[in-house]
Amino acid sequence: MTWDQGNYIYTLFGGSYSDTSGDSRHYFWRYDISSDSWEQLENTPSGQGAGDAITWVPGSAVGTSNDWVYAIVGSKVSEHGIAFYRYNINTNNWQTLQYNPSWATEGSDDGSSLVWAGGDYLYSLQGEHAESDPADDRAFARFDITDNSWTDLDDIPEEGGVGDGGSLAWAGGNYSNKVYALGGGFVGRGETPGDNFYVYDTSVDNWTQLQSLPYGMTGQNGPRLGYADGSLYCWRGYYDASNNPDVLMAYELPAVGVSVSISPSENNALNGENVTFTVTVTNVDDEHHNFVLENSDSLDWQMSLSEDNLSLDPDNSENVVLEVAIPPAVSGGTEDTVTVTATAQDNAEISSSAGCTAGAQVDVDFNVWITPFSQTGSREDNLDYVVHVKNSGNVVDNYDLIITDNAGWADNVSLAGSGYSDADNIFPSADAGICEYYPNTTKGGDNYNVYVGYENNPYKPNCTGEDTRALFKFDLSGIPDGATITGATLNAHGDFSPSTGFPNYNDRIMLTDVQPLGSDSWGENTVNWNNKPSFGSTLDSVLIDDNEYWSWNVKSAVQNEVSGDGVVSLGLLSENAVSNQKNVTMWFHTKDGSPENPDSVKPYLEVLYEVYDVVSLKNISPGENENVALNVTIPNSAASGDHTVKVGATSYGDDSLSKENSCIASVGSPTGVGVSISPSEDNAPPGYGLNYEVTVTNTGSISDNYDLSVVDNAVPSWNPTLDNSLFEDVPPGENRNTVLRVTVPENANLGVEDNIIVTASSQENVEMDDNASCIALSAALFRSVKISVSPSYKAGSSGSSLDYSVKVKNRGNIPDNYELEASDDVFPSWDPTVVDNIFLNVVPEEERVTTLNVVIPENDNLRGIEDNITTTVTSLENDSVHDSAVCTAQAMDSISMQLDLVADWNLVGLPVVSDSTTKENLFEGTGVDPLSV
Repeated sequence: MTWDQGNYIYTLFGGSYSDTSGDSRHYFWRYDISSDSWEQLENTPSGQGAGDAITWVPGSAVGTSNDWVYAIVGSKVSEHGIAFYRYNINTNNWQTLQYNPSWATEGSDDGSSLVWAGGDYLYSLQGEHAESDPADDRAFARFDITDNSWTDLDDIPEEGGVGDGGSLAWAGGNYSNKVYALGGGFVGRGETPGDNFYVYDTSVDNWTQLQSLPYGMTGQNGPRLGYADGSLYCWRGYYDASNNPDVLMAYELPAVGVSVSISPSENNALNGENVTFTVTVTNVDDEHHNFVLENSDSLDWQMSLSEDNLSLDPDNSENVVLEVAIPPAVSGGTEDTVTVTATAQDNAEISSSAGCTAGAQVDVDFNVWITPFSQTGSREDNLDYVVHVKNSGNVVDNYDLIITDNAGWADNVSLAGSGYSDADNIFPSADAGICEYYPNTTKGGDNYNVYVGYENNPYKPNCTGEDTRALFKFDLSGIPDGATITGATLNAHGDFSPSTGFPNYNDRIMLTDVQPLGSDSWGENTVNWNNKPSFGSTLDSVLIDDNEYWSWNVKSAVQNEVSGDGVVSLGLLSENAVSNQKNVTMWFHTKDGSPENPDSVKPYLEVLYEVYDVVSLKNISPGENENVALNVTIPNSAASGDHTVKVGATSYGDDSLSKENSCIASVGSPTGVGVSISPSEDNAPPGYGLNYEVTVTNTGSISDNYDLSVVDNAVPSWNPTLDNSLFEDVPPGENRNTVLRVTVPENANLGVEDNIIVTASSQENVEMDDNASCIALSAALFRSVKISVSPSYKAGSSGSSLDYSVKVKNRGNIPDNYELEASDDVFPSWDPTVVDNIFLNVVPEEERVTTLNVVIPENDNLRGIEDNITTTVTSLENDSVHDSAVCTAQAMDSISMQLDLVADWNLVGLPVVSDSTTKENLFEGTGVDPLSV
């Protein structure tokens, strides 16, 4: 029963283990308190039983305008099964929900209970489905009514297990975080009275044992726990009434004095962030109190309360902010259970707590990049890169790495370690049995077995042959895309039918075929003989002669469907049925296993496969970086230029999360050319010519021929020309030179520029060329000359001849002619002379060299005399353009001395003496004539 906290009480009619026929065990009723009348409502969709449990939930909790009744209906799976529903009070109809998956192979039974605890959750005891081992009958779980999901919680600490009379109750109000529980009778046939009483704190998820009942529970399933007006009441039921006559017992809930609640009950954030909760403290005592607030947690995370002391009058409340810091390095999904306790300073017994859960939000993320970003190579070169994958999330993750763009170079681009083999065992998503004799009957759902075989049974009316078959459907979506199936077997555990009834199956041998089904649209609760999908050609046949797992080769069917719709349906049938031979039938266990051992006998599809071009990175921890080598071999046919290669990665933790990055493989041409021009700029007056040196260099890897061309941008053109327009057979790395000539037009305005471009093109590769440019400038006529004499000083003895080097450079912007002459300042003159004193057609910046000679007269009286010699250069075209340089000649006595040269010693001011020292190099650069020494 359940009360809607208003005018109605709802109740299930109840059921037994065996009585599920008709509607008698599907009835659902409502009692009208005000009119003292009963009303029959819509039947439950399935039969009721010992595992029935029911609770009312207001629509405000679910987010709907109508209220609901949630119900667990039925009993353990080995009997007539279990189901979970909710009833819409407004529309009078039932909706099917998912029963707890953890209990799905067992079901619920005596002691099964369900209660709404005033928020988003229902709480449930599974009951004594096992009937024998108490440890198997303590299961406790929570159902989220907002997203229809189950969470298993800590078992109730009932030593004897939950049994008859197990029950849950919620008081609400100041006790809103408490669910009270009776364990019920101890499990086992002939229940032993159980008197244990517990409370579950929903805020901190833990059990506490309370004061036991005065008497044990009855051995029947009638007792229930309920709340009214500050007390919990237990309807004990009948048990040894002569000695323990009390049937109704009450438990007065202790005065709380203070109420603590936390909202929301769960909150999470990313690593390094904070989560906040609102803590509401209410003084429910009739006196004023000062309350001290304390917080604690299970993982020692950093947390704080905005206030830790509250002064509250009766029935007054105040909110405090609780802030919890999510550690930077904690794994995603980690949850910290936080408890806040409020205690009155003047009475420590006035205290209450509430709990909440702070969690690290799961963050699935990663980065992928490639180093180096760009490389250049020639055809057939191998370029090595490194692909980096870093887990930037907060959970361990796996990644599949694959080349997403190979630049059209196919197998020339590869990841190290790509390609792997794996095997998956896949359980059926659906299985069912069909029978020719019962063409409209479906045998699927939670059935533990299906039949395969043939029976010609004279005791069945009109039975000319009974063909029974099994259908299995498998979801192949877990097989990686592009996988090549190397093997696939259907594996099913068979048991020969009991040898009772017709006929006695003494010859237990059956040839069993597996065939692909023509459609995957069949459902295990709807398929029958009449609407069955078509059966294809036999894939494999196996002679079965024992109770064990048997395997059939179904590789071809799996390969077809992996590359198709990703679902494969297979049928098992006996060849006896096909050929109308001997009677033999075998059970095959379904995906629901068996009551005794549900997991060890399930059918499964074993798929062996290989995946190429994929690198699987396993168990990469947060912050960890995994590297994979990427090799690119440049094909012979590759075009020159940049080619992009991309590598992508997909997360296992979130298969919708894929990222990729790229690198550049640049293909260099075997041909190459470089052009340079010197000088880059020059000028001349109108009517004069300019010359530039053009250098063409083979920068490729093969010998090449180059065509040269020249253009300019002057209008009209200044008609530049090249001395050479073709260079042939230039080896790699070598260069060739030619002269670029251009004449400034006579009528060119001063300051006008002509941009001249010289281009060299490869004859081996028409796309390969290079160019360089220079500027020719029309400038005013400018004459200038520079002269220098070296050395600036020399000395010699009487009669000796002294030579000096004279350099003349045209510093103007037109070719010029020059005359040189020498004079001195001694009297009588020593008659210095310039050997070559006429320079003709000296182009701008050109340097000419000649010799200045002077002979010291034969006169011993000249000793110590210096002669300053001036050498002058004058333009023959304009005598105002000239320049001079001075050098000195000195007469010295001839001195005879014996000079011994010893290695590693030197005369002061002279070079260090060595074995190779001579008189000539000893005085080199000193101005002393070695001949005078």
